[in-house]
Amino acid sequence: MARHPGLSKGCKTCRDRKVKCDEKRPECSQCIRRGDKCPGPTSGPIFLQAVNSRKSSKYVRIDERETDQSTVVPQRASAKVAPMKTQELQVQQTSPPLCTPQTLQPNVSLTLQLHMVDRFLSFFERSGVNKTRRSLWIYLCRGMGEPEGRCDWQSSVRAVSLAFFGTFNRDQAAMIEARKWYGVSIQHQRNKLLQASRNAPLQYDRPEEITNFVILAYAEMMLSTNANACYQHLSAAASLLGRLDPKVYESGYLRQLFQVVQRLLLTYNIDQFMDGSSARYNIPFLYAKDKSTHDEFVELLTDLPDLLSSRMSPFEWEHKEDHIDQIRRRLRHISHTLRSEFPSIQFTYPPTCPQNDILYAIPVSDDVTESDIFLVKALWSLVCVLTLAYSEQPKERNYTLIQLHCEVIIGATAAVVNLRDVYCFGSSIAPLKAVLLYSLDAKQQGEAMCLISQIGGAFRFDGLLSAPE
Repeated sequence: MARHPGLSKGCKTCRDRKVKCDEKRPECSQCIRRGDKCPGPTSGPIFLQAVNSRKSSKYVRIDERETDQSTVVPQRASAKVAPMKTQELQVQQTSPPLCTPQTLQPNVSLTLQLHMVDRFLSFFERSGVNKTRRSLWIYLCRGMGEPEGRCDWQSSVRAVSLAFFGTFNRDQAAMIEARKWYGVSIQHQRNKLLQASRNAPLQYDRPEEITNFVILAYAEMMLSTNANACYQHLSAAASLLGRLDPKVYESGYLRQLFQVVQRLLLTYNIDQFMDGSSARYNIPFLYAKDKSTHDEFVELLTDLPDLLSSRMSPFEWEHKEDHIDQIRRRLRHISHTLRSEFPSIQFTYPPTCPQNDILYAIPVSDDVTESDIFLVKALWSLVCVLTLAYSEQPKERNYTLIQLHCEVIIGATAAVVNLRDVYCFGSSIAPLKAVLLYSLDAKQQGEAMCLISQIGGAFRFDGLLSAPE
């Protein structure tokens, strides 16, 4: 809201007709000559409020809202009314002012907003050399941020887009506005949960409802308002996904949302396991028949902390499969799914190691154009590094193999960083931390730390390496 002293104080009728008003009281000469009812000239200061229209943003006078003619105060009475104070005018506003960066013009705020949303979405688009993700779940944000959309969705999209804009342009004004919209979105979420009833339940099966929590998690990665907030948003999304009927997420956006939530929560759980903590987040289980390599890895990595931390008694060995052997069996199954989905990936064995032990298999590929291949290699070596570190086999041999798998992790993660595939950034954190903890090579540890800093330069994914307070 702003004051413009130079604007005309003529009556509204003359200004609508775009003719000069002589501002006489109680009625101007133009209205008397035409026989129109004159509302009288404007008294006191003039205040404008920025509002959104479908095509652009504009200013309107606060004192010119549409009113019924029967409610117009007679001019004789209005002449005795004192001008309203600024505070009273602000109280009468029914809509909040636009939140736009101070460095940009307010009259292009809607256009700027759409531009920032496009920049944020394009950041998730790239998946490799000359390859893009056309049907990614993140594109739901474009419809969620439309002016006609729901207020809570609009606030979330504005928050994450402004945070992205401010992060990469180092614009503090944009970051301040992002925090404002982030707070508005959180308040909308609280009000919505308080008002929900049995007669009007929330539509949990809508992809936008779950996407809203996921993009709030990404906004939190850039804004860092609270140590637990990112995981709370992801846990809310996981809770909604867990309530769905398996038939609704066999494909499409909901299937993709399952994957992104699982990836980020797995990063936390594996990190806590490597730190020796028992803290875990519940990861939604995907009940689907056609599971991909990613789904197989999610299931194995979800069970891996419990398998490796459990110790079987000698009485169980005769009746149950050893936990390390169970991991080997599940890795063999994943290797078949992996080869069918990514034919370019092959496995090689070091010369001094048994050729039939899947833990010694080193993934290699000649395809350097797709980031999903590099991510699969990093996850494979992560499972092998953790299993070898907890294995009872000769430590000398295990250390050598751990070094080889750490080399795979570093090379695969460096390729993901070079391809700028942010979609895979979060899943690359846990493998890099495994290099820091289990590699005995100082050079590998330095390279892993450098990659972590590069990944954290865009989003604060490095925050996933520390436990929430």
